Amino acid sequence: MYKRQTWPDRCGETRTLTGSEPPSPYCRYSVSYEQWHGGGFLTEIEVIPVEADSTGWRIEFELGEDTSVTAVWNGEWTRDGSSVTVTDAGWNGAIEVGDTALVGLIGRGEPVTHSTGLAVHVDGNRCWDEGIEV
Repeated sequence: MYKRQTWPDRCGETRTLTGSEPPSPYCRYSVSYEQWHGGGFLTEIEVIPVEADSTGWRIEFELGEDTSVTAVWNGEWTRDGSSVTVTDAGWNGAIEVGDTALVGLIGRGEPVTHSTGLAVHVDGNRCWDEGIEV
């Protein structure tokens, strides 16, 4: 038996799916980064709806003590302590299946990657990493 992870406080009850195969992802994401000499980094995150057109998306991650984000494009970002949330910029929240939204971050310190607790959500559903086979 498989359970799809949802966030009950944001999108209702967790759905239980049965079957011999795992469920397909609601959405996927890919992340790439470059670490520059001198401690700077560039991270790009691509949000990819798979199951349905999106009406909005959200990216969350934690920053290390010595890490800062100095610029974000194609999204609105907020920081609360070490927690950072990037949401769609309004004009790019609706993504059709087969299309993508690309978000970029520039900063100093440890790049934003899976090791920083990266989580991507579309319409309240947690996305799977593009590099993970189903």
